Formats: sequence, C-alpha cells, structure tokens
Amino acid sequence: MKSKILSLLALGIAVFGMASCSDDNDSNPVIDTKPTKFVLNTPTMSEQHVQLSAENTVTLAWSAPDYDFLALPTYYVQVGVKQADGSITWDEVDGKPYYLETTYNSVKANVPGEEIAMSINSALGFKSEDEYTDKGYIEVAFRIHAAILDGEGVEIPVSTIESNAVTFKYMSSYKAIRAPKTMFVIGAQDDWIEPIPANKPNITTITETGVGTGIYKGTLSLGAGKFQFRFYTALTGWDGGASIGPQADDNTFEIALKDNVYEGSATIPGKGSWSIPDWEGGDVVVILDLNKSTVRFEKK
Repeated sequence: MKSKILSLLALGIAVFGMASCSDDNDSNPVIDTKPTKFVLNTPTMSEQHVQLSAENTVTLAWSAPDYDFLALPTYYVQVGVKQADGSITWDEVDGKPYYLETTYNSVKANVPGEEIAMSINSALGFKSEDEYTDKGYIEVAFRIHAAILDGEGVEIPVSTIESNAVTFKYMSSYKAIRAPKTMFVIGAQDDWIEPIPANKPNITTITETGVGTGIYKGTLSLGAGKFQFRFYTALTGWDGGASIGPQADDNTFEIALKDNVYEGSATIPGKGSWSIPDWEGGDVVVILDLNKSTVRFEKK
C-alpha cells in the first residue's frame, strides 16, 4: 500500500446514464463497453529543466476517458525512462506496471517529486542507495492508468484504459530509493494503542515481502489471551479509513486454528478483529495478501 489523495481502500463508484451501462438492478450497474479514448496533455514544462526533490511536485493534467456515462475512475501514474533509440523503459515490478503511491480522482495531479524520483531510479535499475548513480538530466516519460473500482476496491477489467505517454525532456532525479512498505498491527498485544503518528515507535508492524508485492509478512509474539488484532495501512486514527479487518462491522471475529493454521478473507477497508479467545500464548507467522484480500495465520 503511500499518501493518497483518496485511499484506494475507500473509493466509491458513481455510475449513471445508459449509453454503455446496463443494470442487473438499480443499485448494481454493469459496465458493458471499454473506453477507447484517454488523453494525457503535454505538460507546460516538458521542455524545461526539472530538478526533482522531496519538497516539489510535477503537475500533470488529462481528459477523462470516454466512458459514455458519468463515472468516477481512479487514476494511477506510471513513470518510465526514454532510451536513446526512442523506446521507454517503464517502471515495473515482477513484469507488472508499477504505479506511484498517490492515486487521484480528478483530471489534474500534483505528483510528489519523491515518488517520481524513486520510480525513475527503479526504472534505471537502482535497488539501493549504494547502486545509485547521478544520471543528470534525462528524458522521463509519464502515462496514466484509469480504472473504475468495485465496492471492494478492485478494478473492473472492462473499465481500464491507458493514456498516451508524454515526456519531460530534461528531468533530474536524486538518491531516492523505494523500499518495501510497512503494515501496522493494532490489537491486544499492544493494549490497543491508538493508530496515530505519535505512537508509531510502540506499534507492532509487519513488512512487505518486496517492493510492490502487496504481500506483508511477519511474526507476532502474542501472550496468553492476546490474540486479537487488525491491520492499518497508515496511522490516521481509528476512523481514518486505513483499517483492514475480518469484516465491515467493528466487532470481534472469532477464529480457530486447524493444524495450527487459519486461512480466511480480509475486508478492505474493514474493522472488527481476528480473535482466538482461548489463545495460550506463542508466536504466529502472519501473512496479509492485499492482492487477494486474504490472511494466513500459522502458530510456530
């Protein structure tokens, strides 16, 4: 999971009109037609020298895809490096497009310079600060991925479309290297400490298995009667929209291990907490897969 304009965990869809949308019922519209036109505008600073930093932003603007009905898509930014032969090396993870952390719901974005720099360095193959080499001003490409999300934050395949690519001819990165993200575990093990920045040093965490995998893994040491927790993608308080739990309701969800293992679904966003009331204490290997919205708990 990235400071987001709107959390990808809490996006709704507004879909009206009938040209490319049919209803199986009034509250569950079905998209029938894939959009075909989506234009990213040439940036006003495309010919100027742009030095990225952690404090600045780069402005991009585009026209909404031609969905033929009123929709609220989510927009994702992808960065690439233009090569001498005119080809573009796009930032990818395991052969899949890597989109910047911040997502957007309007047709204009002030994209954080730090996110762009990390993506440039990734496209250049730099995986650590020791590997980083200053390339000076290079030509950097951008394109936008648009998609309508369903009620669980999953892209509706027929709604997706890629924009054209535009470039900044003279853009300079700096030593900013993307690292695996952290997931916060809030629960009885830490006496349900509030998920706010001030408490960060005292909050239990698990870590993404690799940059962009969306899979988090860690080992929790849970004392007797302390198996009760949920996850937070960010420290935005109890009701900041960053929680992941077993259900939508904020109630305890009791589970049982079978052969020392539990596998189940995760609700994104969600509340409640996974709980084993008769837990006798011990270590638990926790895996949270945001791609599949699943959890796996194994007692060691």
